[in-house]
Amino acid sequence: MRAINHYRLDGDDPSIVASGHTVFDLGMAKAIRRGIEFNLSLDNLTNRDYYETQNYFDSRVTPLAPIVAAYTALPAIR
Repeated sequence: MRAINHYRLDGDDPSIVASGHTVFDLGMAKAIRRGIEFNLSLDNLTNRDYYETQNYFDSRVTPLAPIVAAYTALPAIR
């Protein structure tokens, strides 16, 4: 199980947080013989959409343009 619950994206403003999610995974490993192992993993058993990486930053189009706050979120690749 992977659970992330509203971690802070900005060190100065505690109200800027990432969206939380919980993802369930299953993994098994079996030693076949010495030096040989069989591994099986099933990720995201509930097939939930979630964002793996979320960022918050200040941005501007040109050096003299006003600063604009921006969020980016990268979806998990299936």
